[in-house]
Amino acid sequence: MKDAPAELLSTSISMISVNPGNGDIYIATTFYNKSNGNVYRFKKDGTFVEKFDCGGQNPKAAVFFN
Repeated sequence: MKDAPAELLSTSISMISVNPGNGDIYIATTFYNKSNGNVYRFKKDGTFVEKFDCGGQNPKAAVFFN
């Protein structure tokens, strides 16, 4: 991954999913019961795009729709 945030090296990954429409890669992390998890979005070439709060503690799935 290009420009991946350093915290991805030391956190628990709970989900990896690829958007079939555009190839973007989503990696979700969990802190179990401490706080909400985060989702990291990368372009299909691995370039980091954004990080956002998932609104829940243990993200396990992503749903893509038009």
